Amino acid sequence: MTTIMNRAVYLGGVKGVGKTALLKSLKNRIAYTIVDPPSEMLEYVTSDARDQLDELSATDRISARSRAFERILSAQYFQEIIIDGHFSLSTDYGHEWAIPKNSISRLGPFILITADPARILERRIKDDDRQRDVSNLAEIRLDMEIERLYAIFVSEVTGRPLYIVENNDFATARGLLLRVLSNLIKQGNHE
Repeated sequence: MTTIMNRAVYLGGVKGVGKTALLKSLKNRIAYTIVDPPSEMLEYVTSDARDQLDELSATDRISARSRAFERILSAQYFQEIIIDGHFSLSTDYGHEWAIPKNSISRLGPFILITADPARILERRIKDDDRQRDVSNLAEIRLDMEIERLYAIFVSEVTGRPLYIVENNDFATARGLLLRVLSNLIKQGNHE
């Protein structure tokens, strides 16, 4: 088993696209620690349910996210990490950055997981483990478009690569993600 070196790999995508399931399926194939920003944010808020983080005020949500990212990124010097997150978040007031701006330069490369919006809607409806916004296809398409734009932006700003993995077929997506992560390991860094 080999490890990923140097920077935190950031894997993002809209809710229900299958990011966490893909990463968990590869856990025994590549040595890394999966870090989930919403779970880390719970350390800094009174709620103990990650699905209630969306209900925080924008100020509290941004503060908790910044503190969680600082903690996550300080851990990367002791372990190889992949951050399982989002590039943007849909709120009642529009979309906001899911990555604190002061953390962007310390991340990369970036991986965006995409899928057919109908499959995402189906996954959200069937997910009994989480309280998910079910949404509708038009909202999912908009969220996916904005997620892609944010992902392209962070890749461009940092000069680090953005890989896109389509998750319409789990086995195919798993194989592609494994190939991307294996290539990063072979490079020995994320530049």
